[in-house]
Amino acid sequence: AVGEVGAAAAGPTGEGSRLDMLATAAAERPDAPEVLLALAAAAIDAGDESAALTALTSVADLGFSPLLERDPVLMRLKGAERFKEVWRRLAENRVPRGRGEIAWTLRDHAGLPAGLAWSDRAGGMLIADVGARAVWRRSAAGQLTTLLGGDGILGCFGLAVDESGGVLWVTTAAAPVMRGYTREAEGRAALLKVELPGGRELGSYEFTISPGAQPEALLSAPAPGPGGRVAWAEPAGPRIWIFEDGRVTPLNVRRGIVPPAPQTVAWETGDALLVADRVLGLVRLDLRSGEGMRPALPPRSSLVDLTSIVAVAEGEFVATQAGMWPSRVVRIRLAPGDDSIAAVEVLE
Repeated sequence: AVGEVGAAAAGPTGEGSRLDMLATAAAERPDAPEVLLALAAAAIDAGDESAALTALTSVADLGFSPLLERDPVLMRLKGAERFKEVWRRLAENRVPRGRGEIAWTLRDHAGLPAGLAWSDRAGGMLIADVGARAVWRRSAAGQLTTLLGGDGILGCFGLAVDESGGVLWVTTAAAPVMRGYTREAEGRAALLKVELPGGRELGSYEFTISPGAQPEALLSAPAPGPGGRVAWAEPAGPRIWIFEDGRVTPLNVRRGIVPPAPQTVAWETGDALLVADRVLGLVRLDLRSGEGMRPALPPRSSLVDLTSIVAVAEGEFVATQAGMWPSRVVRIRLAPGDDSIAAVEVLE
């Protein structure tokens, strides 16, 4: 993991071995800016200014802009001529590509919203509320009404709408921040199937999650797929769950890469899931073979710290990188007939 590389670099090793180790890590993960920054710092400590500037240039090539001014080690390069160009490019990376606007706000609302989904059938935006154990419906005029709620519902995390089927899928789990929480409920979770537009519960499919996780790490939004299947992530598990034929089971990755920090999922095909992972970026899981793999990235691109992903067209997905500098919205286009990514475009 990226963080593990940084922690190892801080260990009691000589500068030569530390620099060599980070150079190897950067060669393996040229998409990981934290590794490149650690490599730059190690190169400075070893007196290799050129290697440090090359590493920082690679960070700029990835489109990121870390706050170097807060790092006294890296700022030791500020007198170098090449550093001026790197500094200029990093500053350019902070300029927004698009324009984000506040669509609306929830005034005088004491709940804890966790998920959103638009529904034409429901006539507005649906809001999953962990604290209130409810799903709210917000009309175009801003009026909030209850679509789903009650003490029989756990904290509501993620939503997905199937407009053609008239169904809302809701991931729910017991969380300390929800109203009426007790320790006896810890670990309880359920996928709910709800009729739209009325809000009648059509089914509740229970499963057990890892106890003790922070509320934001409990469950992702569900992703409805072909054949009535639904998939979602449990970040703290870490697990991917699949609903099929009335049962909820964890996805068994039998070989290859297991996503260490899954955040959300999207269906690539009827038998393949794409997982947004904070450490590895994008991971593809083949449901038939049980194999996990990382699609090859185009040069000078990075999907590290992916926090969400949704399908927008065949072979195209929009994802967020909420933990990077700056946070980004990106479009991912897969290469047809190939286990690789054709393009990563920064939208905002």
